[in-house]
Amino acid sequence: RLQSFSTDLCRSFKPWYQKKTSYRGIKTNRYIANIGNFAEDPELQCFCPEPDQCPPKGLMDLAPCIKAPMYASMPHFLDCDPSLQNNVKGLNPDVNQHGIEIDFEPISGTP
Repeated sequence: RLQSFSTDLCRSFKPWYQKKTSYRGIKTNRYIANIGNFAEDPELQCFCPEPDQCPPKGLMDLAPCIKAPMYASMPHFLDCDPSLQNNVKGLNPDVNQHGIEIDFEPISGTP
């Protein structure tokens, strides 16, 4: 499984293989990613202040990284706890518009 580091979020991600595809005639492998569920994924619990104080599904506490009170989420709270989406009008999460897709050339690993 691939692993990629995001300097903006001060953490690594492990995207999942989705399918073979191509970009401008170059064969690629497509991977997808999301922020994750810190309360349920043992590999992500180290990002919680305490094991029982993890943010809701789909949110990441950026305070330890940027030294300011801020959370990150996918656009329109995609893949987040539904209670977050229900509190904001006008959100329409759509995986095709708001999901993370990364295409890698399989031999060089170039995104």
